[in-house]
Amino acid sequence: MKHESIETNAALLIILALVVIIGGLVEIVPLHYIELSHYTDWTVGHVGSGSLGWVTMVTFYLIIMLRNTTLYSVKLVYVHFFLATIGILLYITALWVSGIGQGLMLRAYDQYGNLKYTFIETVLFMHGPLVARAIAGMFFVTGLLIMIYNVYKTITQAQSVESYSTAQEA
Repeated sequence: MKHESIETNAALLIILALVVIIGGLVEIVPLHYIELSHYTDWTVGHVGSGSLGWVTMVTFYLIIMLRNTTLYSVKLVYVHFFLATIGILLYITALWVSGIGQGLMLRAYDQYGNLKYTFIETVLFMHGPLVARAIAGMFFVTGLLIMIYNVYKTITQAQSVESYSTAQEA
């Protein structure tokens, strides 16, 4: 049995990343059940990280399995993987920081029982995380465009091989 490393097998790298993403989400779930995270960006970051990670990372593996073909470019898989991973990590970090800050600020009261921070102050606090989300989105979308190109070329390459082999049989 041949042992492959993540340096030579893109599918193995993607599966490992999925395990880490889901493992991290499961580990952080208890924070969701405390009052701090309700109605904040933390919940969006928690759900978004899992869905972005699964959808983008599993696409290549499904294409290989469903089309019974090889990928057009494994190098593009690695470029997509690292761009998407950087984007997802920046995204969830920004949302978690923003969400915990929102939760703390919107639940802080002064000695009279009034909210300690105004809504505008919470929005001003969120400026940094919003900028980080925009940068994360640029990384992620760039990786997504590379993935779409690679999937398109993989499918068209598989179709041309199928039509060629059909013509050879006839």
